Amino acid sequence: MEKIFKIISSLVLIVITLTSCSTIKQENIKIVKTNYDIEQCKKEAYTKEDLKKFESLIESGEIQGYNCVGIYYIKTTKDYKKAEKYFKKGIKAGSVESYYQLGSLYSAFMNKDSKYAIKEYKKAALKGHTLAMHNLGVQYFNQAKFNEAIKWYTKSANSGDNYSLEGLGHTYRMKGDLEKAKETYLKLAVERKDPQGYFNLGVFYTKDEGYKDLKKSKEYFLKCAELGYTNCYSSIGQVYEEDEKDYGNAEIWYKKGFESGSKNATTRLGLLYSDILKDYDKAIFWNKKGYEEINCLSCAFNLGYVYEDIKDYKNALKWFKLVHEKGDSDGTLKTARVYERYLKDYKNAEIWFKKALGTKKNDKRAKRGLKRLKKLGVLSEQ
Repeated sequence: MEKIFKIISSLVLIVITLTSCSTIKQENIKIVKTNYDIEQCKKEAYTKEDLKKFESLIESGEIQGYNCVGIYYIKTTKDYKKAEKYFKKGIKAGSVESYYQLGSLYSAFMNKDSKYAIKEYKKAALKGHTLAMHNLGVQYFNQAKFNEAIKWYTKSANSGDNYSLEGLGHTYRMKGDLEKAKETYLKLAVERKDPQGYFNLGVFYTKDEGYKDLKKSKEYFLKCAELGYTNCYSSIGQVYEEDEKDYGNAEIWYKKGFESGSKNATTRLGLLYSDILKDYDKAIFWNKKGYEEINCLSCAFNLGYVYEDIKDYKNALKWFKLVHEKGDSDGTLKTARVYERYLKDYKNAEIWFKKALGTKKNDKRAKRGLKRLKKLGVLSEQ
């Protein structure tokens, strides 16, 4: 299901063009300049021809070839050991990018102790690699080492990275330095003209003790929306709904969000009608509209819940199964539960609980469902 607040500082495999032009020694390795745009190695799908092309880069002396081959193995065969091998070769050949990619491999794919990723990120960061600086900030933030996080986020932000400036604001906030947090968000919003800065200011004035000002909060959310971050319409509606209990204005702003294509606002509009106002006809209308017109899958899921609430289990199954078919296992589990709990159709409940097995977020719940069926003595396989 959609999340209201998007987490910006997640660790992902990101690649950039190197611009280092000096020769620096580190571990007796000379850093080599390259103008090859590593973005050329990023693809949705790869073929064996791509691998040959990347290998030919290495043969021609282009050091980014090592990173391209490493990325290839991560994204195709998930052969992390091979990827590690090529990134280490890239380091020996003088690629700063290889330090960064090795750190990303350790933190995002091989799940090694964070000290391994930090070690590689730091080597790249000391050579001016902005994303390595950012990821160091993330690593230290996650360990609650806020002074170190501030140090590296600041370096990255000064290099022009807006995500790091936002991370810096979050770090000050977690550290309890709310005035610096506010100043950082203002800089992101006003100087960098980033809607995320206005969004964070909106949250800041909604939540933080001593600074709570709902009027300011709504003003900043509106600026955020006007800069193109349409989920901020939903945030305005949320202030009206949750903080002021003004459901009429909440409805108005959620509808503005729908008109701008915000799935989040449309989801909240449907929930306002179903959970707060108990107007099931409007809940059905807006959830259907959200799914049909802006492909809001969470609207389809909530539609299943509405039909379940009004005891229309045929339609509840229809919409939960649609969510399942779209690849969301929440729909799978809910289908099983409707069969088990309401229809007492244990055969189909068993089928759908088994379909829900193997999905990380629902595996335990599916196992509990099968355990209940076992206690009832209705499992086809004991």
